[in-house]
Amino acid sequence: MKKVFLFFLLLVCYQFAFSQGTNETVNPSIGANAFAVKGTMSSTSPGSLSAGVRGHNNGTGTYGIGVYGSHAGQGWGVYGTTAGTGSAAIAGYFYNSGSSGLALRANGNVRFSGGTMNAGTGRVLVSTDADGNATWEDGVIYTAWTTLSSAWRDTTVDGSVCKTNHLFLSCLNSTIVDQGSVQGFFKIPGDVINFPLPYTSFAGGKANTIWFQVHANKIQLYRFTHDNSGSVGTSSILQYRFVIIPGKSSCGSNIFMANPAPNNPCYSTVPCENKN
Repeated sequence: MKKVFLFFLLLVCYQFAFSQGTNETVNPSIGANAFAVKGTMSSTSPGSLSAGVRGHNNGTGTYGIGVYGSHAGQGWGVYGTTAGTGSAAIAGYFYNSGSSGLALRANGNVRFSGGTMNAGTGRVLVSTDADGNATWEDGVIYTAWTTLSSAWRDTTVDGSVCKTNHLFLSCLNSTIVDQGSVQGFFKIPGDVINFPLPYTSFAGGKANTIWFQVHANKIQLYRFTHDNSGSVGTSSILQYRFVIIPGKSSCGSNIFMANPAPNNPCYSTVPCENKN
């Protein structure tokens, strides 16, 4: 009789637990790497899409979650790792099989770092191939306003008598020189007007132009007097700023197209080497 009673008691408890919609396992451990539930696929060659733990929700509406992870403090709600090193080794994979909707949505701050991501302040996320792999790369870079530390000197460029000076920029590498673009500006300290380079004026009583050349790690400035006398000097108080725009996508050899498609990033009749 006692055994029958215990059997019915267990049956009632079992039905009560599942009628409440919960099946909870509690582990009070405070040790590292502890877990309340663990599922293991023991085979070293499991089948495709096999899982140590799987959550499934049969709901057909907008409510319900297949797997829910949360943390009451500052830890991680969901954590995934993989020991692989190839392109198929993915610690977290999200897939939306519908014709619309999202595979991943983040409501809060997002951080992408580690591996070959090359994270850094002011960088932008750029796709590196047709598969969508991406890395952080420098976006638009600008320098602080600065004066020139050396004196202007006389030189000749392509038969033109000029005065020249230079400014070293560590952020201006050979790749930017080859693929990107640089814009230059100067101003008089205290003046709110910025003058874009090249700049042509009648300063000094003669028509003249300030312009610059771009080299790896260096900007070379010139002032050319239109009568080719090289006689107009430049004040040492002038300040200069340069905006550096790295090239991100190349049109290759298709810089001119007979019948361009409107959605082509090089939809133009002029060379296209930077669409950013």
